Amino acid sequence: TGTIQGHVRLTGAAPGNPIIRMGMDPMCAKLNAGPAKPVQTVVVQGANGGLANVFVTLKGTFPKTAPPSEPVVIRQVKCVDAPRVVGAMVGQQLRIVNSDTLAHETHAVTVKGNEFNETQPHSDMVFDYTLKNPEEMLRLACDVHRWMTAYVGVEPHPYFKVTDDAGN
Repeated sequence: TGTIQGHVRLTGAAPGNPIIRMGMDPMCAKLNAGPAKPVQTVVVQGANGGLANVFVTLKGTFPKTAPPSEPVVIRQVKCVDAPRVVGAMVGQQLRIVNSDTLAHETHAVTVKGNEFNETQPHSDMVFDYTLKNPEEMLRLACDVHRWMTAYVGVEPHPYFKVTDDAGN
């Protein structure tokens, strides 16, 4: 056992992130009054170029490990998925919580059989899904609000992390 510490950083110029067009849904626009929010495609933090929301995993053969009993949670808050990137193990529950007072419809864009399409028409609705197969990046998309996306790195082992806001 041990700890690997590091920093994921960008070299060169960061690409621009497009602005979310919340006005396409007046309720989302009302929830997000103020400055426009960018899509968090590439999030660079600080002068050192740290990258937030990067899924980091080890490759190889590891001893079989039971998945955690606690679910990995993604919340739909003000028409945005939070967090945008999470990691989970095969067999672990993925929990999607609608914290908004409007409908969201989340479906998994999968090539590995982690399929679902769930409508959550009001706040406090919870959808649980047990992840079935390893998948480098399972994309979650909202069919109501096209800008809402989240990503789940699904691994058969517990040797992964998502970088924090500073890129650690």
